[in-house]
Amino acid sequence: MICLSAAESQHTSAQWRAHARKYSKQRLYNGRDLATGFAHQLAERISDLLTIAGSSSNADNVFELYRPHLETIVRTALDLQRMTGEEVTACDYEVLVVRIDEVYDAVQMEDIYNGEIAATGPPGMVPRVLSTADLGLRRTEKKDSAEGADEDGVVTTMLLRPKVVLDTVVYELGLVDEEDTSPSTAEPSS
Repeated sequence: MICLSAAESQHTSAQWRAHARKYSKQRLYNGRDLATGFAHQLAERISDLLTIAGSSSNADNVFELYRPHLETIVRTALDLQRMTGEEVTACDYEVLVVRIDEVYDAVQMEDIYNGEIAATGPPGMVPRVLSTADLGLRRTEKKDSAEGADEDGVVTTMLLRPKVVLDTVVYELGLVDEEDTSPSTAEPSS
């Protein structure tokens, strides 16, 4: 993502970003169709999940059986990436993933259990993120004068908070006794 500065307009920086993405992809991929390769990678990930679930299918079987559907998913994702990266110039969009062990912040994240499990665990425990369940989305745009803008006139809007699973779920599942110490019991370091 290109950082916006006070000297550039949103439109100018967005045009540079769009051109950089468009021409770097053209040069990197040289007109090759990426959908088949990415669809095979997706089949490999699905095969991994099926193996963990107890299935004996392999990536080649998954790919051959679901190839048209996988390619449709990949082409749609690539088209969405192209549209948001090359055609949207009024603002920038950023996909958000929360890192493991980050302190839970209800303003920036959403607990998938709606806070029911956040209170589980020893008293004084600071809930931390165990994993991201759903990606978030944030929009950044530069405005000449806007309420809520930073000193450069950049307004950041959280469109969709990332959904997270908190580490307190291990207490709810009975995987850890409440008396056990946890790295999450320490106060966050700032």
